Amino acid sequence: AMKEALEKAVELIATDKTESVIGLMKNALRAGLPSTVGHDFFEDMESRFVYHNRNPVPTGLHFLDKEGILNGGLGRGEIGVITAPTGVGKSHFLVSLGAEAIKRGKNVVHYTFELTENVVGIRYDSHLCNIASDKIIKEKDKVIQHYADKEDYGRLIIKEFPTGSASVITLRNHIEKLMLKSFAPNLIIIDYADIMRSTRKYDS
Repeated sequence: AMKEALEKAVELIATDKTESVIGLMKNALRAGLPSTVGHDFFEDMESRFVYHNRNPVPTGLHFLDKEGILNGGLGRGEIGVITAPTGVGKSHFLVSLGAEAIKRGKNVVHYTFELTENVVGIRYDSHLCNIASDKIIKEKDKVIQHYADKEDYGRLIIKEFPTGSASVITLRNHIEKLMLKSFAPNLIIIDYADIMRSTRKYDS
């Protein structure tokens, strides 16, 4: 819109119609703005009573997924943050969330900034096959057979980035690349945000 407005502005200036340029540029600038001014609380009251399908991804923990807490799990566009001290199982819990989503036919992207892709993969094997992590390699045939019978499982992509190397833009580009290959994630797991690279500079 700006490109077209600038080209048109040159024509207007050349024909001494400079007073039209300001309105032209204002319209071009408005092109990228949202069409709505927001939710008018009293005028738009009816819209608050329309049922919206959140299409949630369950956590697998009934006391979190129940009505009044997460109402079925994390819905489209929602974010869940897991916080706990070091070494108490945040990464294991994130794998558990991903495994539950896969079992329900959801596609998952799991970003790891600390562990390798293979280590995270073995943890998923452990959760999905109910085999201890240290026995996964010895139970290779059992793991392969387990997945052969599970055609209703979703897909899983595990992507490793070195600590401090990936930003939000890096992840967005990776997701866009996956979508070009017909992989649309229902759940994105990031382990963990504190060791990502910021796109801005902060004092602390």
